[in-house]
Order: sequence, then structure tokens, then C-alpha cells
Amino acid sequence: MQYFKNLQRDQRFIRLKEDLDTWRENKEFVSQSIPEDLWKKAANLCKDYSVAMISKKLRLSYGSLKDLAARNIPFNENAPEFIKIPSNIVQKQQATLELCDQKRQISLKISLNGEPFFDISSIIKSFCQ
Repeated sequence: MQYFKNLQRDQRFIRLKEDLDTWRENKEFVSQSIPEDLWKKAANLCKDYSVAMISKKLRLSYGSLKDLAARNIPFNENAPEFIKIPSNIVQKQQATLELCDQKRQISLKISLNGEPFFDISSIIKSFCQ
């Protein structure tokens, strides 16, 4: 619920909603496509809010917005696709590490048996990029 309240206060969202409403009222014919600049603004909002929420509140096609948002998010070549955890860990203790990024709506949970010989802080730094 808090996530939705933040969206309703976001000035970018408010302006875009007004622009879309104005465009819908003034379009020349029923099947006229939404202008590309409005689609791009909606896709940029998807960096901070979910595609589902933006598409629903702005009455946009979820699939079209999802595709456009995926193309707009820059790929970080330095970010690892996965982190390999070696299997030769000394069996002394059990630990669970759970990281949540609420802004991007992602989480990472790592459970280890034994003491890892690698630096867990490097995993946290990779996750937080």
C-alpha cells in the first residue's frame, strides 16, 4: 500500500497521467497510437515502480510497457550474473544471509553450512549495485 501512495505523490507520475488524459481526450481518431514520448516517460517510471502498477494506473498495455521498460534499463556489464560458491567449505557452523532491495523488489537469500573462505561483503556489494 505504501508503494502505491509513493507513486501517487510522484510528480513524474502525476504529470504523465495528466498528459495521457489530455492526449486521450484530444486524439484525432480512436485507434491513434500513444505518442512515443509518453511511452518513454512511462517506461522510465518502471525503474522505480512495478510495470504492473504503472500499466494499471495509466491504462497502458502491460506487455508493451514491459518490453519497452526492459529495453530502457541499461545493462551493467560489471554486475555478475551469478556468484559461484565453492563446495570446499569447512563444516563448522550454519549461517543464513538475507538481503532485500525493496525499491527494486528483489531479494537474495544465502544459506551456508560451515565457514566460507570468501568475503561475504563482496556478495552484498554486488547485490547493492
